[in-house]
Amino acid sequence: MRRITGGLLLFLLTGCGGNGVKDNNQEQNNDERPLSYQSFQSEIPINQNLEEYKIALIGNSHSYGVSSILKEVVGHYSSNALVELKVLASGFTDDLINNKALIDELESGQWSHLVIQGQKYSQSGNYVYPTSATEQFIAMAKSLKIMPILFPEHPQQGDPLEGERVYELHKSIAQNQPSCVAPIGLVWNKAIAQLGSQYFYSPDGNHAAAYGFMSTSLTLAQIITGEIVDSDEQQIINSVPSDVQAELARIVSQTLAENDPCN
Repeated sequence: MRRITGGLLLFLLTGCGGNGVKDNNQEQNNDERPLSYQSFQSEIPINQNLEEYKIALIGNSHSYGVSSILKEVVGHYSSNALVELKVLASGFTDDLINNKALIDELESGQWSHLVIQGQKYSQSGNYVYPTSATEQFIAMAKSLKIMPILFPEHPQQGDPLEGERVYELHKSIAQNQPSCVAPIGLVWNKAIAQLGSQYFYSPDGNHAAAYGFMSTSLTLAQIITGEIVDSDEQQIINSVPSDVQAELARIVSQTLAENDPCN
């Protein structure tokens, strides 16, 4: 395989609406309490080509839903490695930052990667929500030598611009506190343009279905492992045909080549 370098009910209740906040909600105050890790500005630990991957996820139902497929995909591209993956907690990052059990598990778990999803955003783009909790998770991860990866969720069905806005929001977070950023919305937009949206979305038009889960998992897996995912066409899960998987992998690798996730 070619490599690159550097480069549940509770869950559904807390995350079924995604991170986007409806416009009739009040704008949030940007004033926040001081955050102990906020000024930590170290380089991103690039934890790839490992003998063991210990991947922690935080976020809402989008992160929970992708977890089982992501574990399979990472294992597929790192067949000689041990892969452990766990969703540590569900919710928005500005709530999760006050979850002592989560912080304790993050600090003591010897994780190799932290995938961070759950940053609030305005669906219209008219409001600005604080990002300092997300930035603190990034800084905390780096202080523990954990590779942080921001997971901007995919767009809702029929709104490709949302995917672009959410990606750009997370890129701006990474400018404040350096982190890898997965271009998930960009991948989805390209893939849906070629394959149609039918198998990307569940009936609610928000959560993912098989092709969507695979698109997100391939994107995260290439960043986690450093493996170029379009180098292997062997079918990974039954719900995604091998030819579709190959096309998704091609789109993922191309999009990551065009949008360096860790720079």
